[in-house]
Amino acid sequence: MIEMVLHIPERFKGLMESVQSLIHTSSQLLDQLCQGKGVDYATVETSVAQQASAIEQATHQALLSALDIDAPWIQVAGVVHARAGRYGGTYYTLAGPIQVERSLYRPVDQRNAKTIDPVSVRAGVVGAGWLPATARAMAHALQQGTSREAEQTAQQWGRLPYSRSSFEDVGHTVGQLMTANHSRIEEQLIQQYQVPPEAYSISVGLDRVSIPMAEPLARPVGRPKAGAPKSPVARNYRMAYCGTLTLNDKEGRALHTLRYGRMPQGDEESIVVGLADDVIRLLAQRPDLEIQLLCDGAPEMWNLLDEHINEKTVGKPVHRLIDFYHLTEKLGKAAQVMLPDGMQSEQLDGGSFSCSIGRRRPRRSGRNSRHRVSRRPASARMHRSRTP
Repeated sequence: MIEMVLHIPERFKGLMESVQSLIHTSSQLLDQLCQGKGVDYATVETSVAQQASAIEQATHQALLSALDIDAPWIQVAGVVHARAGRYGGTYYTLAGPIQVERSLYRPVDQRNAKTIDPVSVRAGVVGAGWLPATARAMAHALQQGTSREAEQTAQQWGRLPYSRSSFEDVGHTVGQLMTANHSRIEEQLIQQYQVPPEAYSISVGLDRVSIPMAEPLARPVGRPKAGAPKSPVARNYRMAYCGTLTLNDKEGRALHTLRYGRMPQGDEESIVVGLADDVIRLLAQRPDLEIQLLCDGAPEMWNLLDEHINEKTVGKPVHRLIDFYHLTEKLGKAAQVMLPDGMQSEQLDGGSFSCSIGRRRPRRSGRNSRHRVSRRPASARMHRSRTP
């Protein structure tokens, strides 16, 4: 047994109990491991992680206590606040919740005004006591799947020991903060982004997709029928928009992609405004980058892109290309009807299908005979001048 003397600052005396508990638990585990038998080491990992989490929590408790201000009055944004009292507050760390006693303040002469917690303000706490890294980790886990999946994943990690509803609350809170400050946040992100030196061009894509939305229905007048839903909704399909800004090298390989999205209730024009602004920001770093627009054949999509990303707005020529996958999807369906079996892939791969499509008449027999095909797919017909 080695005896050691540790000099610990008074503010961290709460750590001693957690450290001693870790040493005691580790000593017991060590005795078991030295018996020469097989062990369930997953249990050992869990036990050590729990003891280490207790040390982490005790450390945060001491550090957050240092952010407390215990004075009769403080001034916040030029407004004098008086101390309303000292109360215990719960703060949520990556390792679990902790309790910290701190003073709360209320504006002078405003009896029912909301109190201010200096610890939360100074630490950048999110919502009701969630520390910044904790809130970020929970929001990240939530965007990977559902709240139930986030809770189960956190349990496997041995971190973020919080309920499904907590994951949902934090996700909504982070989303609300992001929505309220998205313009400033996106401005900072694009300013700090560094264009890769091997980048040769910028490709801007825009598309949309129909997604089901649950929309509230007005309740019928009068007494509801037995078994009627309390909050009736209609399932309606609405258009959501998505955009991409991709930096490509000289061979056309994607180096990095920025993604944009707007739900059906949002303004579809705002997504293109954001794309255009980011293109201009990147060109300020690298004026030599080529600009390509990618889209399907829908004229309303091209109108949105052309209005905001053109030679006048970005200061250089803009190339327009029809989205390869949309075009080949149309050509593939046409090939199934118009070309004999076995020739479809050959004609498409050889590039001759675009030449023969106007000359060959659709087959009258076979399983595809009921399909009608125009002489040229709409995307190619409407935007022939935009293809290379």
